[in-house]
Amino acid sequence: MCPDCGGNLTGSASRSKTGSRFFYYHCRLGCKHRVSAPLVNQCFEEWLDEISINPQYVETYLKSVERIIGIDKTSRRGGIIKINSHIEQVKASLLKTDMLLVEGKIEMVSYQRLKDTYKEELALLEVQKSDFEITNTDTLSQMEVAFEVMANLRKLWQDLDLEDKGMFLSSIFPKKLLFEKNKCRTIDGSSAISDFLLITNELQADKTKKVANFDDLSCSVASTGIEPVSKV
Repeated sequence: MCPDCGGNLTGSASRSKTGSRFFYYHCRLGCKHRVSAPLVNQCFEEWLDEISINPQYVETYLKSVERIIGIDKTSRRGGIIKINSHIEQVKASLLKTDMLLVEGKIEMVSYQRLKDTYKEELALLEVQKSDFEITNTDTLSQMEVAFEVMANLRKLWQDLDLEDKGMFLSSIFPKKLLFEKNKCRTIDGSSAISDFLLITNELQADKTKKVANFDDLSCSVASTGIEPVSKV
């Protein structure tokens, strides 16, 4: 994004009198802002290094996640017990409704309405039970992938082709990036990386602070966006 007018920058090349080509990111619609493309590209890769997590801490982070999940597992087990109890109650209500119909104590219209209500409630409870049962495993596997990516941002970027680079940028930076004073940053805190950096910072602090639940980890960021940070 253009730091002068807020418009979108685009890339193109200009040719010198000697025939050499120079590439720039420049603004349009009357704005004369432009910056060397090689400079921006180099600073962007250096920025990826600066916002990456230190690989030597990946194992520590994963152990912290495992510990948090272990604590969370106890509460989830209690949740599953409650859901199973509720499921049995709904099944009993369904059976009672069937008996009322057989005994002629309820009309077919009322019976069907009650039966549909109980079946919908039962289906919802089964989904909730499934979420309780799979969340821990999924969280750990997803965090393993996320830590691996966050420890190798620059290499991942360099190995991608042009199309995949676009997907990479849009997936972790949903809004525009800004380049000014030879530095890259996000225009606000809206990015997957900013959330992830806060989580890793809190996991690092977890050595002295007990995090009771994985959901307690912060996912909010300052409105100024991601600036280069020291690796934790």
